[in-house]
Amino acid sequence: MAPRSCQWRQPRSRAILGHQSRSLLGGGQGVDDLVGGCQIYHHTQYRRLAVREAVEVATIFDCIYAIEDAGYMDAKDAAGMKARARELVEHARLVLVPSEYVAAEVVMTFGVAPARVLD
Repeated sequence: MAPRSCQWRQPRSRAILGHQSRSLLGGGQGVDDLVGGCQIYHHTQYRRLAVREAVEVATIFDCIYAIEDAGYMDAKDAAGMKARARELVEHARLVLVPSEYVAAEVVMTFGVAPARVLD
């Protein structure tokens, strides 16, 4: 039998994620409560949702928004994405990346300890 932490549990409520979930996270609740309770919550989008108790993990796919004046993105959009990515990595215990190159970018751009970045 799998340990209790690995067993599937029926969620206490239907999760409504995205912008709608922000209005549901009042009263000290986190997204981990909305998904029925979990020990680890994996952020896969740049807009961080509040987490009450679970350990946070985030995926950063690239840091193209951090290259200033490269013409890849509008400066305002790039600044917003960089700020949201910074918030994610500051709260995440572990940052998942697709390659060693992106791992190095995350370390250099956000000052994340290399031991917290996994490619």
